[in-house]
This record gives sequence, C-alpha cells and structure tokens, in this order.
Amino acid sequence: MPASRKNKALSYLLVLATIGTFIVVALQTFEVRLETQEGYPAASSFRADARGCRALYESLRRVPGVQTSRFLRTFSNLPPAEGRSLIIAGLNPQTNILQVQDRKSLSRWVEAGGTLIVALTVADKNSAKTGSPDYEVVPPPKEQISPNSKLTPPTEEFWIETLQGAGVHVFRHVDASARHRFVSGTFATSGSWLGPLYFVQSSWRVVAEADHLPVVIQRSFGRGNVILIADSYLLTNGSLANDRETGFLGWLFRKQTVVLFDESHFGFTENPGIVSLARRYGLESAFFVLLILALFFVWANRYALVPKSANRSPGDQIVPGQGGETVFVNLLRRSLPTKDLLSTSAELWRKGMHDAGKIRKLDQLLPTLDPRSSAVDQYNQLSQHLNQRT
Repeated sequence: MPASRKNKALSYLLVLATIGTFIVVALQTFEVRLETQEGYPAASSFRADARGCRALYESLRRVPGVQTSRFLRTFSNLPPAEGRSLIIAGLNPQTNILQVQDRKSLSRWVEAGGTLIVALTVADKNSAKTGSPDYEVVPPPKEQISPNSKLTPPTEEFWIETLQGAGVHVFRHVDASARHRFVSGTFATSGSWLGPLYFVQSSWRVVAEADHLPVVIQRSFGRGNVILIADSYLLTNGSLANDRETGFLGWLFRKQTVVLFDESHFGFTENPGIVSLARRYGLESAFFVLLILALFFVWANRYALVPKSANRSPGDQIVPGQGGETVFVNLLRRSLPTKDLLSTSAELWRKGMHDAGKIRKLDQLLPTLDPRSSAVDQYNQLSQHLNQRT
C-alpha cells in the first residue's frame, strides 16, 4: 500500500477514535450529572447524592438471600406478590394521586401477600400554616379526573385509604424545623426525626413515634401488609451515611426476599424493546463496535483494489470474478508505470544472473533497442538475444 493510502487510513482511524472517545466521555458526564444533581427526583433509587436512595438499593443487593430491582412499569404489571415488597418513596400526599385502576392493582397485590412500603415527602418544609397548637392537616389535593371521566371527590385522607376503606389522615407539624426523638417499641432507634409530617389513624398499628405522634404505622391487608412512613429521609443516601437507623432498616426488610424500588410514580417507565434489553445486559459497547464495522464496510466498498475500466459501457453493471493472477497484474499496473517497466525488468535480470558475460551482453543490448517500439517488443528482443545459444 502506498504511503498516501496508509496516511489516509490512519487519518480515518484517528477520526473514528476521537469521535468514539468523545461519545463515551459525554455519556459518562451526562450519567454523573444525572445521578448527582437534579436529573432524578429526591428519593429515587437512580440518584446517587444525599437525597437519593441508590445506596439502599445497592446495599440490599449485597445482602445474602435478598434481590433488588427497579420497577419501571405500571402497577397493573406487578410481579407475583408472595415474598416481595414494593417501595414507593418520595411520595408527596398533596400532589401525588393515584388513578383508580392503580389503586385497585395495588390493593389486589397487597391482599395476595405483598408488602407495600410507602414513604412520604413534602416539597416545602417551611410552608406550614399556623392554626392548631400541635399539628395541622395538610391541604387536600385538587380534584382529579379518573379514567371513567368522573371527578374524584376531594379528601384529606391519603390515597392508601382506598385499600379496604381504612383511612389515614396526614398532618403537618407547626414547627417544621424541629428535631424530635425517634422512639419505637418494635426496633431500636438511635437518632432524631426531622420530617414535619405525621399520621392520625384509628385501626393501624403504631410502629414508631416522634413527639408522641405516629410516624411509622402498619396494617395487614389480606395476606400482605402496608407500611406507611411519614418521611423518606431514613431511606436516603444521606441517612445511611450520617444517621443510619439499622434497627429500623432491619425491621423493614426482615422477611422480604425480593425488594422492588418503584420509579414509575416519578414518571420513569420502561417499554420492553431492543434498546431496553441492550441497556439491561450492558451491550452499549456492542453498538459502537457494530458502528465501526459498518464504517469500515462502507470504506471498503468505496475504495476498490481493482481499477475501473475505461472501455466499460455505461449500462454494464456486471462485475465478473477475477483470480489471483488478474489481481496481481492489476496491482502491477497501479504501482509500476509503463515507462519504467523495461528498466525494472533489466534490473531484476541483473540481480538473477550469475554469468558476468550475460550481464555485459544485456548492458550492450539496452542502448541498441528502438525507442519507438513498445515495452513488450523491447522485452521480447532482449529475451530472445539473451536466451540464444552461442
């Protein structure tokens, strides 16, 4: 391959390597920004900063006998309930309202033996109104349109009350910045409670309190049970790093063998397809390999080794097969000019001759050749004179 071709091929490879490096760095940067900043909502298992729940997701994966996965589909597609728990973290009771069909799906799933864990959050901790000396009701959500086009009546109760008709009222403490002691008769506690939300209920079991107000409650539904947590902080990365409540976490995940982290209520859903499967099994690099192979295929078909024939008719699109001898001749034509053919042949003769007399004879014959004759005729004349016997 000539030097110019080698330089051109090297340039193409450098350009492809530069583009590939840029794409990889850009994807890594985008992923880091998405995980550590505002790309994912608070309490998402995708988020890696203090407000996310990725540390809990990764930690549970390392516990023997416990499996974790992210749930990215609608609640009507929940897996079998037995031995599984579903975590819905970061739910704002003022804005997050489930549709009727989702409520029914969750109700059936819990009654079949699943454990539903709901951890609340509040958008603005400093927006509490004055009124009650101890705590006050969170304002009811706006009217929502259900799938049957009827208005859902406003309620001060959390949507979980639709399960078996058991109502739970959500309240906000007046002093949203106060730290209260986190107390439980079920598990050992070691820190304080910072969340402003509390529950008022009738038939639910109180598992933990803060300032004598229920913050963790539980109730059985059919073969399963529902656990309500008034604040998602205990599940976040910041809590696991600074205020880890190991007793609470041990009680929360004491029986489940499969823990599902719901991301669908944040708006993250997954439609199974080729791209989703490729991401799930880490085949992103295979896409870049196929892209590079495709570019090489285009390049190989763009620059052929066989030169185009000048005598070919425009309508002739048939390319006949060629053997190794024809390819060799074509390579010689491309790399060896016609004017240098005789001199190159003479030089090869000199290297292959061991008879000094024939070499002198060759040197004597070269000047006598007719320059107007073709290179083939001159070659035949030399070959005839050199091979004749004296």
